[in-house]
Amino acid sequence: MDEDARSRLYIELNRQLLTFAINAGERAASRGAAETAARWFSVAAGFASSGGFTGVLADKHLEFGLAHLGSSIPNRPHDGPARPRFAVLHVLSEAYAIGGHTRLCQLWIEFDQPNRTHTILLLRQKGAVPSELIDAVRRSGGVVIYAEADGALLTKAAYLRKLALESADLVVLHVHPDDVVPAVAFAEQGGPPVILVNHADHLFWVGAASCDITAEIRESGRQLSLMSRAVRRAEILPVPLELSMQPKRSMVASVDRVQLGIPNDAVVLLTMGSPHKYIPCAGLNFPEVALSILERCPNTFVVAIGPDREGWRSETEKSGGRLLALGVQPQGSFMFLRPDVYLEGFPIGSLTALLEVCVCGTPCVRAPKSAPAPFTSDDPSLEEFDQPDDVAAYVRSACAYVRDPAKRSADGGRLSARIREFHECSAWVRRLRAIEDVIPSVHQGASELYPQPMPSLQRKFWVRWQETLGNGSPAKALEALMVESVRFNLDVSEFFRVVAEQNLCKMIAVTKEMKHSSQTLLAQSYAAMAIALYNKRRMNDAARFAWRAVTMDSAVLGRASIVRLLLKWIVWSVIAMLRGSQRPRGNR
Repeated sequence: MDEDARSRLYIELNRQLLTFAINAGERAASRGAAETAARWFSVAAGFASSGGFTGVLADKHLEFGLAHLGSSIPNRPHDGPARPRFAVLHVLSEAYAIGGHTRLCQLWIEFDQPNRTHTILLLRQKGAVPSELIDAVRRSGGVVIYAEADGALLTKAAYLRKLALESADLVVLHVHPDDVVPAVAFAEQGGPPVILVNHADHLFWVGAASCDITAEIRESGRQLSLMSRAVRRAEILPVPLELSMQPKRSMVASVDRVQLGIPNDAVVLLTMGSPHKYIPCAGLNFPEVALSILERCPNTFVVAIGPDREGWRSETEKSGGRLLALGVQPQGSFMFLRPDVYLEGFPIGSLTALLEVCVCGTPCVRAPKSAPAPFTSDDPSLEEFDQPDDVAAYVRSACAYVRDPAKRSADGGRLSARIREFHECSAWVRRLRAIEDVIPSVHQGASELYPQPMPSLQRKFWVRWQETLGNGSPAKALEALMVESVRFNLDVSEFFRVVAEQNLCKMIAVTKEMKHSSQTLLAQSYAAMAIALYNKRRMNDAARFAWRAVTMDSAVLGRASIVRLLLKWIVWSVIAMLRGSQRPRGNR
């Protein structure tokens, strides 16, 4: 099967599974089970955003279902006294110590402080909230509010709508792609306008129909939102940068040149990003490319912050100690390395990391065009700097910088000035005010949307990336949807029907290159579902899926976890039966 046919099959299967979850939500809504409907819609959103790529980045039926749920939530306008200061309500699913969307929210609050109060609502926070974020909120005169992390979705939506109506002049959403709460809360017209920050512009997300405007961090994301999400309006709001950021002296031990054994006169090439972004895909293998650069450039080191040595063991050994993978490091620690050149990582880049390093005067080698935006970086500050056509051109560009200090200095200074022009505080605030000038004064409520498929280049690249991550098989797609449903404690019996209804066995069997029968693949999915249910203490459901897996493919019994599950279920059933037989039966 060629790549195009495999891509079409993968997308079609995911569409059918997404439709199944949406239909389950619609059936629940029609019988009055609104919370169950919201959970099924959340399952659909989680599936489509995490691995069930459908070729589009929004779904009109899902948005309509969420808007229908929102129509039942009270929408009383606020009639209290006027607020003394302009109040902004920021809504996050969860805030992280390391995470671009959390940092963006923090800097938004810090840059937008004069005469404004900023409050944060966390919809499902489970870990600690970064102290820097809390401090920024308190300095503005606002508060941090925690919703019950595992609380009812519709209860949280009603609370969010009430909070917005009573205490906000503007709502800013920094939520996860699968978070349905804001889409329900802002389905109806009225109240403050709503900006959705598109911090995941390459992923499917919900809320396109219910926001008034999207704030896009780059042009490629803006184009995708207009085409494949069909949003009302999309405007560029660049990533804000804190130019006065200083690392702590305690960081020196782990990332200082001397401690790492890097000579002072060596040229250091730096790259930063999450480890999974460097997993080789579509002929794009960053560690191998780094070795190619080092072979051509003596007295040169490549340092990676994010990936760890274990993941790059083979390449680091081949480099003779000149390819260093340091793992995750504290914010700003790269400054102690005094990098000479920044290498954008691939196949997936990190725009924020690139900007934070290069604003200090470091020149950049952009990722090759074979890794298309938005999966790699595009930004107004980068427009006058050439992007390599392929990996070979990438290597040549890096080597040219290594050999020419004057070029490094000139290009680094020019790039730094361009980044400051768009991303420093005053420029960023001007751009925010321009967006506020065009946003409606009153929230418009949900609208119909008709998203179009992603462009072919991005669509094919994303399918290949999902295959690289192990999400590209039909069985994995079914497994992902089933596990999402377990997270919300939904009735899983319908999955036995969906396999037959949507002819998944036939679709799975078509993928002959997988070298497995459809029965085997489905058995593996059922086994994974059984373990997920068992971990949720749903023993009867877990046993049903485990037994289905065993009857479809006895090789599943080779998994110790399945054997233990079935044995525990048998023992549990026998004990329950014996206890039942010992109960007093009354007089006869």
